[in-house]
Amino acid sequence: MKEKLFKNKRKRRAGVLGAGILLLLGMAAGSLGWFVQRSEVKAAEEMIQVSGISVIAKEDGICADCIYSNFDSSVCMVQLYLEKQNGTEAIPVVYRNLSDTGEEEQKAETEICREGTGIYRAVLLTRAQGEATVVRFRDSGWYEAVDMGDHYEVRPYVPGNGENTASGREGSGEEPEENIGSTCEHKLVRELYEPATPQRDEVFCESCELCGQVIAYGDIPNTAYVSFLNRVAGMIREAQPAEQVIVDTDRWISFDKRVLDAIKERADVSILIRYRDQGEEHQVLLPAGVDVSSLGDENGFCGFRYLSQIFREKIDG
Repeated sequence: MKEKLFKNKRKRRAGVLGAGILLLLGMAAGSLGWFVQRSEVKAAEEMIQVSGISVIAKEDGICADCIYSNFDSSVCMVQLYLEKQNGTEAIPVVYRNLSDTGEEEQKAETEICREGTGIYRAVLLTRAQGEATVVRFRDSGWYEAVDMGDHYEVRPYVPGNGENTASGREGSGEEPEENIGSTCEHKLVRELYEPATPQRDEVFCESCELCGQVIAYGDIPNTAYVSFLNRVAGMIREAQPAEQVIVDTDRWISFDKRVLDAIKERADVSILIRYRDQGEEHQVLLPAGVDVSSLGDENGFCGFRYLSQIFREKIDG
């Protein structure tokens, strides 16, 4: 996960707690026309036991954490979020899926957020699917996080009170707010929320045309890889005459046909590939004018390790 998951790009209707934080796995969720019944909430409650949820200082940032037990991910999905207050909205900044646990309690933390001084809360989302989808939220109450320069300090947030004391696990001292959803028969529309980059897949947003509730955020798989390939192909085509194009990546280990075609078009350009594979740094130099027409497999892909075998790995940096 990245430190900053989303940016606030448009105003969303306030109301249901967590309306802005449902990063559900949209590609696997199927139809998201939710009809939530209060009578079925007990089933969702029994799927996980939570003994604590809070916002804590962590190294040079903050994170959401919770302590839980008796959770089986095969019967429901549970996600832990850190939200930041932004006017009347709560914007998700980092999240994680919870892993299975038995009767023994387990602690979960999101990635570290370094968004700076602000008001934050931790939110736990439980989503179960039966005859009707059951969604339940539990939050920690609001915390004030202060960036002190070399560390963060976190304390319960009390509006108008600047004398808050250090944070404890009990959050703001109020009972965690819980919400079991809306009975609106949502009419969903999907739109692009964040474009793909070579490091992060494209993010979509699904919201209801009728009530304005944000129902889901999700990633479009493999779009980060496509973004990487498009960027490399563009770098090669736009290179100066006789330039050496340097490709740096610690995530991807192959090219596809679009990159090989770009290399064929620019026979005057050499390509230095610096990549990481199985925790080790590698680099290989493709000299200018190299014939790459036969390097791709039946699907047009060509791995960096294969290129290293053909052109020998570059050792001298």
